[in-house]
Amino acid sequence: MLVNEGFRINQSSFDFSFLINKETILMLAIVHIVAWLVQFFSVSYMADDEGFVRYFAFIQFFIFAMIGVVLAGNLLLMYAFWELVGLASYLLIGFWYQKDSAIRASKKAFIFNRIGDAGFLAGIGLLYYFRGSLSLDFSNSLEVDNTLTAIGILLFCGTIGKSAQFPLQVWLPDAMEGPTPVSALIHAATMVAAGVFLLIRIFPILTPEALFFISIIGTITMLLGGVTAVFQTDIKKLLAFSTISQLGLMVLAVGLGSPMAAFFHLTTHAFFKAGLFLGAGAIIHTIHTQNMHEMGGLRKTMPILFVSYLIFAAALIGIPFFSGFLSKEMILSIAETKPIFLGLILLNTFLTATYMSRQIKIVFFGEAISEAHEHRSVYIYLPLFALAIASLGFAFNLNPFGIEGSWFSNLFEIKMVSHGFLLPLLSILAIALGIMMGLFLTNKEKQNGLNKIQLTLVNQLNVNELYENILVKPTFLFAKITTKIDVLIDLLINLISNLQLAIAALIVWFDDKIIDGLVDGFSFLISKIGKLTESFQAKSSVFSMIVGFLLIVIFWIFLR
Repeated sequence: MLVNEGFRINQSSFDFSFLINKETILMLAIVHIVAWLVQFFSVSYMADDEGFVRYFAFIQFFIFAMIGVVLAGNLLLMYAFWELVGLASYLLIGFWYQKDSAIRASKKAFIFNRIGDAGFLAGIGLLYYFRGSLSLDFSNSLEVDNTLTAIGILLFCGTIGKSAQFPLQVWLPDAMEGPTPVSALIHAATMVAAGVFLLIRIFPILTPEALFFISIIGTITMLLGGVTAVFQTDIKKLLAFSTISQLGLMVLAVGLGSPMAAFFHLTTHAFFKAGLFLGAGAIIHTIHTQNMHEMGGLRKTMPILFVSYLIFAAALIGIPFFSGFLSKEMILSIAETKPIFLGLILLNTFLTATYMSRQIKIVFFGEAISEAHEHRSVYIYLPLFALAIASLGFAFNLNPFGIEGSWFSNLFEIKMVSHGFLLPLLSILAIALGIMMGLFLTNKEKQNGLNKIQLTLVNQLNVNELYENILVKPTFLFAKITTKIDVLIDLLINLISNLQLAIAALIVWFDDKIIDGLVDGFSFLISKIGKLTESFQAKSSVFSMIVGFLLIVIFWIFLR
């Protein structure tokens, strides 16, 4: 349903519209539920923070902008709220602005998103130029050509920025500098999900060529995030790279031609990833460290958190009877006819199981390093309990092997059919191997030779360092060169302007002293001469009268 209110500029018409359909309603439900739980959790988490009121003001602004993105039925209106989401994330990531790292992270997120948004805006402009409308109602078919492919790829640039896809994914791990509930909100159901939601909205105009490009980017992002997550020691950064990997999986699903499979995984991911971040936040809030190797044995001191965290991790890994298994199986089923992508998705399943089992063993098993005890507060555990329920498979009412009957498939009229036991068995096998690998990676990591391989891979996969050498350093060098050129240009301009001022002053002096002086002097001289001759003329007239009178008298005497 479209509700339109628009304006006109000359002959161009722009509609500010709301598009309300099944996707809108479900996405609004996800945003509101997760946002409410995050804010409820934040009441306790941020209670002692000096910026308590400011924090909730920023959160409300963030949610307002995200709701605008979801409701927008017009790309121009969506872009306006899209930018507000970017602004809100900048404020939240840099919430603790006293820390230099938070300031750098907020700037990085803002700048990298603007890069993607530049392409998004270009795509919006091209679409309006060739279509004459920016409505998200694509009921009228468009001619499929290279122009439409270019438009689709440019619009996808918005997803690359917001959903942290390769090569703009590097901002997301640094976004961990914000409060942990903010990480849960950004990484679960709002900002990063906006990019995938955009792809779902514009899917009708994505050409096969554009979809192939999208699937390639999604695959690279999925694997890059998964491999990098395996070697993380920061509990939040591991989850951040996991988010990058799962977003890549969603984008890949869209590229494979199934936006609803991507949407299903977005839905399940919103709940279990929010739970993981809030669980990590509860641990950090109690122990005051993010280094997993400074934890250990927390299953004894935090048993409730341990159980809920196991549920979230199982859903993320994709273990049967948990929500993540259902959505991942849907994506695997659409990749069944494309063996390469199917194999890579199974590889990512293996990686997911590896880094999550490794994290759980390091954090919750072994000897307790910290003596901290569970902070049992309703504000902490009510959100975790609700998210844990939503992460169980029965919450989505679907048979573990993809048989028809889920509320999700009924809502979106998706024909779910069984693909047999092969795909589920391959998925379970990948999970089992990943869990064994994850447990193996925790065995005396600092003493065995595996640590050297780990360090080598981390160095090779250090995307931040790669960007530093390829983009940041050359950009700074270019900036320094252009700065020096700008200084020289300013000096030249100042020199020319000062020369012009000197010449102007000389001309003013010459005009005032020489030209005006000569004219004034000449007029003064003429005036003096005039006065002199005037006086002489008057005197000579009287003298002439006297002389004339005397001559007349003399002539009269002699003539008589």
